[in-house]
Amino acid sequence: MASSSGSKKRLRLSTFKLKALLEITQSINGNTSVQALLNQFSVILQDYLHIGKVIIFHHKDNWRIILRSGVGYQLVQEINFEKDIQPHNEIVHITYQDKEPLNRFDFIIPIFHKDKPLAYVVVGDLDEETTGISPSIKHLQFIQTLANIIIVAIENKILYKENLEKEAMKKEMELASKVQSFLIPQNESLPQNDKIFVEGYYHPHFEIGGDYYDFMSFNDDEFAFCIADVSGKGVSASLLMANFQANVRAMLRQKMGLRKMIKELNAIVLSMTKSERFITFFIGEYNCKTRELQYVNAGHNPPFFFDGSKAEISYLESGTSGLGMVDNMPTIKVGKIKVTPNSILMAYTDGLVELSYNNKVSVRQEDIEKIILEERKLSEIIYRVRIKIEQSSYTSHYFDDISILGIQFF
Repeated sequence: MASSSGSKKRLRLSTFKLKALLEITQSINGNTSVQALLNQFSVILQDYLHIGKVIIFHHKDNWRIILRSGVGYQLVQEINFEKDIQPHNEIVHITYQDKEPLNRFDFIIPIFHKDKPLAYVVVGDLDEETTGISPSIKHLQFIQTLANIIIVAIENKILYKENLEKEAMKKEMELASKVQSFLIPQNESLPQNDKIFVEGYYHPHFEIGGDYYDFMSFNDDEFAFCIADVSGKGVSASLLMANFQANVRAMLRQKMGLRKMIKELNAIVLSMTKSERFITFFIGEYNCKTRELQYVNAGHNPPFFFDGSKAEISYLESGTSGLGMVDNMPTIKVGKIKVTPNSILMAYTDGLVELSYNNKVSVRQEDIEKIILEERKLSEIIYRVRIKIEQSSYTSHYFDDISILGIQFF
């Protein structure tokens, strides 16, 4: 009779364990939350197996406790995770250790994936004074199996969430990239006639970046152009630049003058960024009849200016500080140039002169000067610079967006 009773008891226990595993599996398949799974694990151990003390240390960005059941906060504080728990890479029986507070528990069960520790489960019996075989010992294999299932499920949930976030970010980047594509004018839309020849080139570091250039005609003889670079990268830089471009175009239509325009743009950038970002900016206005070029350089890389009559290169530096750097801008100096036939202006962002190839600077100002002096034709100049850029980007890392806007005056 006793043997029959023991067999029935073992059968009931085996049935319970199979049922518990099935319920856990169904919960996982039903996309139950992490907290609900942990609660389910705790109930199985405490109510059915009489294992009342459970702590689970889990690693995501760092080690933290994701489950504490039947254990006081003070006791947890006494555990030195790095010294008492983390060194173990296999199941450890700790009941008979002299060291407090570990001797209040029975086992440390490490959960590994390959060589990487995912979690440590620390368990102890509900009633330490009970005679007979400890429930922790009796059900150790089952606890380990259950813990493995739970932790793997948690890891899968984390990975799934990360993949969702990556997918959302990818869509956000694609949207921002489309927005930015509207900011950068295509070469087909830029004037190439008997007065001027305009060509641009844009090479983003990522799918989106913080560079921008633009061209705007007022009439057949007057136009404005600009190039800018926002500090930082990514979606926020792209959206800031989109807002900035809208303001630039609105102000150009008002023909308020370059000095006033720079002051207002500085105030706008400050209000949008709270001094956390800034924008370097170069803007010019040209009149084909008077052949006068007016410009302001707000902290940007000075564009190259090739004087067609003297065959000399100078840099367009007159202006002020970058936009969004200070509340009260220094004196804004408007530069003025009389443009002779076959002169060339080439503006660029700093990514161009930060390129490296075989651990050496790939494109230097002197290199561009040499190309300008040798070619004296904008389309050929930009072509040769592009070759250098694309050669470097295939063989080395480049760290910034690269933009070029060139104008040849006839």
